[in-house]
Amino acid sequence: MESKYMIIFVLSCLLAACAGKQTKHNEMQNTRHIDTIWAKYCDGLHNEPHFLKQDASYQDGKKVLKKGQKAIGLTSDIVKETDRLIMAWLERNDKLSSTNSRVLNNYFKQYLCYKEKGQVFVFVNLYAYRTTIYANEENVTHTFAENPNTTVINPKKGTDTNYMILLVNLTQKTVLMPF
Repeated sequence: MESKYMIIFVLSCLLAACAGKQTKHNEMQNTRHIDTIWAKYCDGLHNEPHFLKQDASYQDGKKVLKKGQKAIGLTSDIVKETDRLIMAWLERNDKLSSTNSRVLNNYFKQYLCYKEKGQVFVFVNLYAYRTTIYANEENVTHTFAENPNTTVINPKKGTDTNYMILLVNLTQKTVLMPF
């Protein structure tokens, strides 16, 4: 008779242990979610450009500005001219044939204006979306960068239809892909 109770007790313990693990797993699953925000769906207030600081870096820690490059302030005229040159470049670029990639409003933007050897350049990073991971109610992780004014949000450090790093030479009115 005691063995009968012992078996029931052991089975109850195993059942409770399994249920507990499943509950903890479900709790972890329920408290973690990812939000992807696409620039093309944001209104003007949530799609304002970010102006990178002179000490801005890529996610790997490498600085954007190199020796001999000095950051200068961005004006609204510089931003307008930069955007105009980029739009014209996107229209001519065969590699980025997606119609979505040709609309500058479909990107979040980061700018850094600098001078080098008497010429004015604007480093421009365009990214179609940003991702935020919520681990629980208190922890938030910005997957690509916590501060868009100091970190370039481009995990590929390159160019495709969702991420573009461009270098606009305002002195010569040209757009280059540096990578």
